[in-house]
Amino acid sequence: MKLKSLSDVDFIEFYLETLKANPPARSFVLLDLNLNILYANNTFLDFVEMSLGEVQGKRMKDWGSSFLAPIAPQTRLLAEKALKQDQYVRSIIEVIKNDTPHYIDCYYIKVTNPFTKNIVGVVSNLNWARFSNPLLNIIKALHKKMVIINDEGDSFAKMAIDLTPIEHEITTLLVIGKSYKEVAAILSEIHDQQYVPATISTITYRKIFTKFDVNSLSGLIMRATSLRILESIPKSFLS
Repeated sequence: MKLKSLSDVDFIEFYLETLKANPPARSFVLLDLNLNILYANNTFLDFVEMSLGEVQGKRMKDWGSSFLAPIAPQTRLLAEKALKQDQYVRSIIEVIKNDTPHYIDCYYIKVTNPFTKNIVGVVSNLNWARFSNPLLNIIKALHKKMVIINDEGDSFAKMAIDLTPIEHEITTLLVIGKSYKEVAAILSEIHDQQYVPATISTITYRKIFTKFDVNSLSGLIMRATSLRILESIPKSFLS
């Protein structure tokens, strides 16, 4: 049956019925504009270790989850940002579970009624983040929430620094104290191709220093820190 038009309320009802009849395989949750859960599939419920009755109609902060409640303010900000833009928002957030740090890959994107063009909700996925070794040590070194840049690289646009993906990777690693040798080893593992310290040094001195308008590693660290470079982590750092 071809739908001619649906009001926002009817569209949400239609969307919910579609989700229930064809549950997504991956972790999936639908939130209303107040960020209360309208629908959650079993994969999501298994991840949060709760039943549908415990989360439906509630915000994350009200779930009573000991390991998710502390990050509720961060996820709320991500959802609110997603509601204001056309592209998705994705972030890696640290949680403490059983006295051990873990990392959650959070994804949010708004839902728009195609008939009225109104925003009617937001879709979210929460999954355990899997990092390429030895990148977990890098994450611990950063010790803060990190935003994964999208394919358009909007994080760099905000900083007015036109970095290529490899320059972003090198800069991030140098700023947290990695040597050229260590950077080469890490990038070799990430990209499955050989990098040598001399190559890293050349890119740093000829390209990265120029773009940051510095002439030393200490200058790069200060400049990159002032531009909040460590608030973004390259997508390649995720496995």
